[in-house]
Amino acid sequence: MTFVSAHSTPAVDTAVEHATQAMIAVRQLRRTYPTADGGEVTALADTDLHVSDGEFIAIVGPSGCGKSTLLRLLAGLDLPDSGRIELNGHMVSAPSRDVGVVFQNATLLPWLTIASNVSLPLRVGGKQRGPALGTEELLDMAGLGGFGAKYPNELSGGMQQRAAICRALIRQPKVLLMDEPFGALDALTRERMNAELQRIWLATGKTIVLITHSISEAVFLADRVLVMSPRPGRVIADLTVPLDRPRDFADAVGHPAFIELSHQVRKLLNEGEGK
Repeated sequence: MTFVSAHSTPAVDTAVEHATQAMIAVRQLRRTYPTADGGEVTALADTDLHVSDGEFIAIVGPSGCGKSTLLRLLAGLDLPDSGRIELNGHMVSAPSRDVGVVFQNATLLPWLTIASNVSLPLRVGGKQRGPALGTEELLDMAGLGGFGAKYPNELSGGMQQRAAICRALIRQPKVLLMDEPFGALDALTRERMNAELQRIWLATGKTIVLITHSISEAVFLADRVLVMSPRPGRVIADLTVPLDRPRDFADAVGHPAFIELSHQVRKLLNEGEGK
């Protein structure tokens, strides 16, 4: 494993510069929500970012900064008050088959087998555009070969999350959005799942956007780490991760470059919280 110097780039300038070549391009995004007292709270303001095709991006920020709101907007599950989101050059205004989503809980249907859970989008999502991945192929890739006939309650939490990732990939989406997918797992299982996710990403070449509270998870997995400000959220730093692929967690976390970048992310978060 080799390392180069980490560097940051201005988020707004980068988003504009790469907008024409980005798989995801976000410009001046704003989202507000009404409050019980008749006022409103601004979750996101002046948010810009870009994600290139095949890139792995991790987004970190303080609680309540709008990370999950941003992911819902990227998925077309919610609409912004202003600004623009483009997926592969097309404006996002509704959920798309080109986007797969994985949430913190696997949300597998307990009465279906793992194989049936994984293939469910093919049965309920309408006509498939282009070839779908095979269920067994996906399960094998995720290390779940031989578990297709099992039910969710027969699998560990980490295995259930791997099945949820397979379900999100079954329709061959261009983009995989992940909202704290390993947040409910214990530390050792989470570390193993980080390695599994890296392996799946390397095997599929999908564009991945990961929301996480874990700085070490973000630095280990991502090509770039985007740091968000406290609410109203916006991207305040765009940091390149100085690690070659593939990465080994035990080797990476002790290296000075990994430690330096993790410290830089933590400092940005602490400075933001102090404002």
